[in-house]
Amino acid sequence: MRHNNANELERFRGLGKYLEYLAARSLVSLLQRVPMCVSYCIGAWLGEVCWWLLKRRRITVEKNLSIVDAWLAADQSRVVDHEAFGLSIEVQGRLVFRRAGANLFAGFRFARMRID
Repeated sequence: MRHNNANELERFRGLGKYLEYLAARSLVSLLQRVPMCVSYCIGAWLGEVCWWLLKRRRITVEKNLSIVDAWLAADQSRVVDHEAFGLSIEVQGRLVFRRAGANLFAGFRFARMRID
């Protein structure tokens, strides 16, 4: 894989890019210091916001969930004991977005945890 350093220098040049970096780094640093339940709740809330704003992604998630639900319903040998099974596709999709956001934001805390 070839690296073009001149292209990379142009891509990351400018005050705007630096301010974006500072904002992202500040957010991650803040999320690393708050309790896990707080960052989980913030992520769940942002997942809910993304569910409302990202209609194309929501449609994709709902299609995927309908495929999985059909597969689970067709397989009679499989016992499904999950809280989301049997809910509407829309509710399941909303849960996917909420949990994805919550897991993403709660995961920043792991970077500050000790190995032991």
